[in-house]
Amino acid sequence: KALSDLELDVVFVLSPHLNGWNPVERAQRLAWRLRDAGSLYEALAVPLDRVEAWASPFEAPLKEALRAAQTSGQLTRVQLLTTRALFCDSARELCFGASPDEHGAPTLWFTDDHHLSQKGAQRVTRALFKALGAP
Repeated sequence: KALSDLELDVVFVLSPHLNGWNPVERAQRLAWRLRDAGSLYEALAVPLDRVEAWASPFEAPLKEALRAAQTSGQLTRVQLLTTRALFCDSARELCFGASPDEHGAPTLWFTDDHHLSQKGAQRVTRALFKALGAP
């Protein structure tokens, strides 16, 4: 049976950015020198262009294949969830390893250089449920 024939919504969750270093250890080293949480967030940020350069070889073929399938009518209930919308600020051209959560509390989104923290995973999960239409 074709994917388009199934009564399912499909969401591809694209990989979050990688810091390349451990934000928890870095935050501990830097926190005493920085004047406020905003400065710490900046110190734990990665340039957006670096993140996009890293992600492009993985994402571009998937995006193109999905675009072609949607254009041909083969896939209509498929969407991509890019985690850059959750962890990056395109206006500032930065992706953050830490930032305020939805309640304004300082939050580390990663536990090490490659893995989301529990709070980071919750943020992705909430976005996924929203994309699927859950309340």
